[in-house]
Amino acid sequence: MSVEMVELSVKTAEPVRPAGVLQQNRVFLDFFWDIAKPEQEVRLKAVEDLIQYLKKSDQADELDYTFKRLVDGLAHTREAARPGFSLALGQVLSAFEDVPLQTVLDRIKEKHNLQTVKKKLFRNAMFGNLFGVLAIHQSSRLPK
Repeated sequence: MSVEMVELSVKTAEPVRPAGVLQQNRVFLDFFWDIAKPEQEVRLKAVEDLIQYLKKSDQADELDYTFKRLVDGLAHTREAARPGFSLALGQVLSAFEDVPLQTVLDRIKEKHNLQTVKKKLFRNAMFGNLFGVLAIHQSSRLPK
């Protein structure tokens, strides 16, 4: 029995570079994971750190991505995710008063549209709307 040695040349794939905000450091993206954690101290710290990060970075795409992730998170089924994302959305709205409330409300209505959602996801969409309105109320910007 003879064994031949074959030399293989293996090319390593170039690392995939996600577009836009996802090129940012892991710290920014980890805020969103921490916001959904069941430990209240971790959630509160994540919200504070997220707001500080956004104020320091002063990048519109990061702020837009933040609103997208927070609105999406309003309907998550993960334990403590809904109240965490609602709290975070309210605090970010409070910290960034130049963002129109109507824009955020439109995002909530579009993402959690009860008219177009599948029956299986209807309950989650209802919670998304509820926690979204709660976040807007908690931002203390309605009376202004």
